Amino acid sequence: MFLPQKIAIVCLHLKIYICISVQKMSNDPSLSYKENENIFRTLIEESPTPVGLYVGREMVIHLANQAILKVWGKDESIIGKTFSQALPELEGQPFFQLLDDVYTSGIAYEATEDRVDLLANGQMQTFYFNFIYKPLKDKEGNVWGILNTATDVTELVITRQKLAASEDRIQFALDSAELGTWDIDRLAGTIIWNNRCRELYGFREGEKVTITNVRDHVHPDDAERITESVRIAVDPKTGGDYDDTFRIISPIDQKITWIKCKGKAYFNNEGVCTRFSGTTLDITKDIQTREEQQRLLKQFEFVTGFMPVQLWTAKTDGELDYVNERTVEYFGVPAEDIVGPAWQTFVHPDDFAACIDVWAHSLTTGDPYQFEFRLKDKEGVYKWHLARALPFKNDGEIVKWFGTNTDIDDQKQLQRQKDDFLGIASHELKTPVTSIKAYAQVLGAMLTKEGETKKAEMVLRMDAQVNRLTNLIGDLLDVTKINSGRLQFNKTWFDFNQVIKETVEDLQHTTQKHTLTTDFSKTGKVYSDKDRIGQVITNLITNAIKYSPQSEKIIISTKLENAEVTVCVQDFGIGIPTDKTDRVFEQFYRVSGNKQHTFPGLGLGLYISSEIIRREGGRMWVNSVEGKGSTFCFALPADDKETNTL
Repeated sequence: MFLPQKIAIVCLHLKIYICISVQKMSNDPSLSYKENENIFRTLIEESPTPVGLYVGREMVIHLANQAILKVWGKDESIIGKTFSQALPELEGQPFFQLLDDVYTSGIAYEATEDRVDLLANGQMQTFYFNFIYKPLKDKEGNVWGILNTATDVTELVITRQKLAASEDRIQFALDSAELGTWDIDRLAGTIIWNNRCRELYGFREGEKVTITNVRDHVHPDDAERITESVRIAVDPKTGGDYDDTFRIISPIDQKITWIKCKGKAYFNNEGVCTRFSGTTLDITKDIQTREEQQRLLKQFEFVTGFMPVQLWTAKTDGELDYVNERTVEYFGVPAEDIVGPAWQTFVHPDDFAACIDVWAHSLTTGDPYQFEFRLKDKEGVYKWHLARALPFKNDGEIVKWFGTNTDIDDQKQLQRQKDDFLGIASHELKTPVTSIKAYAQVLGAMLTKEGETKKAEMVLRMDAQVNRLTNLIGDLLDVTKINSGRLQFNKTWFDFNQVIKETVEDLQHTTQKHTLTTDFSKTGKVYSDKDRIGQVITNLITNAIKYSPQSEKIIISTKLENAEVTVCVQDFGIGIPTDKTDRVFEQFYRVSGNKQHTFPGLGLGLYISSEIIRREGGRMWVNSVEGKGSTFCFALPADDKETNTL
């Protein structure tokens, strides 16, 4: 029993004693009034419990000991006042009416843990009391006063309320988490558990259950292990902690439930486990989810295991967290030596910085990743690979990257051999072609001098074809230089519009049908290779002439915007299909279909032009509508200081 309850019982007995003593004194004729009053006053004043005496129906406070004055928060000045005058804050509460009812009926009123709002320290505060209103009667049985005894049980009530609220919160948490609770009295062999725990173990509410019954429902494959886990937990040498996962077979429908039990064993002074309690949680869905994930992972590993490419996945920070068997075979080390940041150690030093920059860009922007670099195999040989990766998104947020490394070393070797052949062939062809051109020019001059104009015209046509052959050889040489990284640039400051204007004027002499119209805005100077930029402009205009045989107008425009100078060449020719616009800048790409032979060429001009612009720090693009024409543009960085000086 709690100490406050014991105190309350003692005080209650004291109240009853005072009431009985008062009643006896009032009926004892041997005592004088003065003696009666002195004895009565002494009993009240010396009582450790709050006591007050109210006389008449007006409830005039005749006596009030220090204990009750302290409860009221008053002093002795209230003695002689009516109860309502002394405690006006009780207005609206039931106590005035209760006192009147006791006085008029002569029947005592006893309350347990009644709420009273009193003025304390200048503020209304709530208290709880056990109190008695005891009517005092004379010899004729008429009520002349009321004796009020009370016990302050505020602390007891508030503590109980807090405990109840705490229990409610705990129960709410248990219910929300669907936790089962169990408490085993090992000495009595009984179990106290909540309904959720009963449900998890497959027992009906109210069904009598023993520890043996519980053990009977543990899955046979887990029974021996669980028995050993419990034995260890109840051993005082182990500390008493219990944590295990096992299966329960319901006796109702034989359903298997995975549960996780956590508990604690408690021991007496002799080291005997007297109590064993804890919680139980249904983790069946978690187990099933884990098993499904493992099944899917095995399927994924099976599918990726025989793929001919290296397949990998990466976390959002860029670190690899999975590689397939092909990757392990290539590098010749365990998967754990490849995942994380370890893969970077296999990248060729010359390719490392660019590889990481492109990968970091994709991680930041979410753009697809694509890069060619060399990876060291298990023999220590670096081989070229094409890496591609795409982000996997969930609700628009990237959660993982899936990528592949494709071995392109053979293609690279073939490309290198092809470039070497083209370079050698171009150089070998250049010398005789140059000689043929010189001889043709000499022959043409001689024939013209001798008056053989027709023969001279034929030589001029031959010279035109030699020029075309020279341009093709030049393109092949540029391609080999681009692929080998040997394309040289001689950068100087030059007037951008002036170079474009001169190129347009030169090309206007080569065509009689097309009119080259210019629309220039102020652009200023750029820092670039003037000859290479002229080469790009020449390529764009000659393409515009070639691919617009039915039109007569080509527009060349320039502008300065956002620290870039831009030039566009617009034609009104055959145009490009929408699905082909991204391919026109590829090496050796040509118009397909029945137009392929109509417009001859190797498909190198736009590739070379785009590479020149890219290496000059610019960009090139095309806007086109099939059947209506195309607009090819490129932009180069402009220097504001130089531009403003013009």
